[in-house]
Amino acid sequence: MRAFRADCKAIFEAVKSAPRGAKVKAVEFEVRRRALATYSKVLAAALQGVSGENRSGGAAPRCPCGGRMRLVRRVPKTVVTVLGPVRLARRYYACRGCGSHRVPLDETVGLGRRGVSDGACRLITWCGKGESFRAAAGTLQELAEIRLSAETVRSVTEGVAREVEGAQQEGRFCGEEQGMKFRVRGGARRAYISPDGTAVNTLSGWREVKTGAIYNQQKDQQHFVATLSEAGTFGMELRRHAAAVGALGARQWVVMGDGAAWIWKMAAVEFPGAVEVVDYYHLSEHVWGCARALYGEGSAAGARWSARRLKEIREQGPGRLLQGVRRSQRRRRREQEHTALEALVGYVSERKERLRYPTFRRMGIDLGSGPVESACGHVIGRRLKGAGMRWSEANAEAMARLRALSASTGSWEAFWQRHRPAA
Repeated sequence: MRAFRADCKAIFEAVKSAPRGAKVKAVEFEVRRRALATYSKVLAAALQGVSGENRSGGAAPRCPCGGRMRLVRRVPKTVVTVLGPVRLARRYYACRGCGSHRVPLDETVGLGRRGVSDGACRLITWCGKGESFRAAAGTLQELAEIRLSAETVRSVTEGVAREVEGAQQEGRFCGEEQGMKFRVRGGARRAYISPDGTAVNTLSGWREVKTGAIYNQQKDQQHFVATLSEAGTFGMELRRHAAAVGALGARQWVVMGDGAAWIWKMAAVEFPGAVEVVDYYHLSEHVWGCARALYGEGSAAGARWSARRLKEIREQGPGRLLQGVRRSQRRRRREQEHTALEALVGYVSERKERLRYPTFRRMGIDLGSGPVESACGHVIGRRLKGAGMRWSEANAEAMARLRALSASTGSWEAFWQRHRPAA
């Protein structure tokens, strides 16, 4: 209390002496520094008190083997908390019979072995999952006055990421921890399942991180899945997540994807009966690629040709687009042009059922896979595909899962409400 009163007096004096018009600027960081330093001492005293460490004497704890443990020494420990470092003095007991040991304070207050409190672990992980570990260390110091090395940030972040991975492989933290089932509001009661993939540079070479987005029509609930697993394993995991968040309870499933064959094979096994839709923007890329072969890069005529073809399929369906493409084939003589047009015909013909855009629009189904495209870029690419980054496969897997969990509606908060640091 004396320290607190001294801080208050110093703050008042600093505010009084600060120049007019700049009083907040002159003192706010100093106030924060004093507050963190003082309250970290209060926290240390409270933890020492509740654990009984401040009391002299007292019986030594019993060992699980039945013997009485003996006090060996007091072992100090500095714990990083959201208030900064907190230094604690702890009694260390050992059993003569079986050799086991106990530190009652750690057991009482839940410190774990990392030397980082649960709250600080959460802040460190949030920064470490969002930017390079070196940059994250700077962010923690600037915003929270937590001073750690980049290596410590890496160790804590990857440790939590591995916990997420282990829990998900056991079938936990797949969305069920939200305490809120996936809502499929509105008359359609529709759930979208959208798989995709993006390549990440690992020590074993480039590997595809398969990414899945599960979302409702309004997109106010989005759940993400990410793993380096093969398509079959990914499909089973995507279905498990969809079940956990309640998406399988929707009256209608829509699988939205690009033209990759593995997506539709997976959909047939894991989401039978779903409406299958090829993402409109992936189709657009093929149409524009054909236009460049016909008219050249940046051509106004090519832009008009592409716009006409896309309007045809959007409003009249794939059959009408194919008619327009075949008309173009009859007018072209160069082999390169015929090759490009034939490739587009093949692409559309093989996927006609998934390109019935007029039907899908009447049903109110989206034509674009925005959430999963965003996930590949922002959830995976932004953190795992930085310049010069190469990951071990194990850390890439764990980090991808951590990023997916943190981007999912409600999952980050729910995870930390139920999370405990590894013992």
